[in-house]
Amino acid sequence: VSFIIPKFFGYNYEQVDPNQKQSSIVEAFMKIQAEEGYDDESDDTKNEQNRKSSRNPEKEEQVASDNNSRPLTICSLFRKRWSSPSDLVFLTKADIYILWAFAVASVFVVVVNIAATSQMNVVRQKFDGVHHALYGNINEGQVCGFDKIGGNIATFGSLELAHTAGYKVAHCGACGNCSTWHNLGKQYTTRSFLANAAFQCGKKSLIGGQDAVLQCLNDEPIGFQGKCAECWAEDIFCSRSHCVFIFLQSNLINTVSNFQVGTDTITAAKCEEANCELKFVPCSGANRRRMHIQSTIKRPEDQLCGIVDADWAEVFGGKQDTSTPSSSDKKE
Repeated sequence: VSFIIPKFFGYNYEQVDPNQKQSSIVEAFMKIQAEEGYDDESDDTKNEQNRKSSRNPEKEEQVASDNNSRPLTICSLFRKRWSSPSDLVFLTKADIYILWAFAVASVFVVVVNIAATSQMNVVRQKFDGVHHALYGNINEGQVCGFDKIGGNIATFGSLELAHTAGYKVAHCGACGNCSTWHNLGKQYTTRSFLANAAFQCGKKSLIGGQDAVLQCLNDEPIGFQGKCAECWAEDIFCSRSHCVFIFLQSNLINTVSNFQVGTDTITAAKCEEANCELKFVPCSGANRRRMHIQSTIKRPEDQLCGIVDADWAEVFGGKQDTSTPSSSDKKE
């Protein structure tokens, strides 16, 4: 980059006569001495004049030729710009600003990649433990059941207890703030674009704060209600705190829409699971994995709740994607 940028912008140094350059430097030096009240015949000036008279023009021409033949780099541009007298300026201020912008951008990229690597290392350390705690024995333990479509929803200690009470299993795990009929329906009908729509809401956290995120989650195409939206908002802010550099890196390498959670690739989705889902899942109760709903984040069957009694296509009348996603959502 250091070599390419100057060539890209067409920077070339004009050939300066060494005698003219030396003369300009001496004149500038004498001007400074005069402005500060020094005698023109001061020892410093005399020494400078002696050096002028004793210089070797042929040697100076050779040095100048060597300097001009060296590869042009950003560093050399800065050095020549700031070491040259005012009447021998090689770059304008606009040039300097452009080069500084490139320098800052380069530092930004380096910082993002270093910080993203650090966040990825944390994900590697935490992911397996969190994943096993939440989904390792997903078909065992508490379940959230319903007595009829649109009826009561309650938590039971096991599948057997729910069935004994005449309830069917809506999802594995205890009921939470998203285990209402409206929010259960939204989990199903937005399954093909919810991940990306929630991601768009997450962007609002950068400038609008929590209220803007909540409003986005409440509005269509997502449409979560009540404390369910609050659980999602907290998860978004948790992801921003722990995964922001992974997100920025994904923007730089154009993988920002990758929501997959694989064993080898660390994406923003995997980072969110490692850092935030131990709090998010109990808060929400219902999520697509617990409800056995396949979404844009492809999960193996053994990571989906296998004891759900509900046929969600039948429960919600075969509805799917009832809200129209944005154009970026449709790509999924």
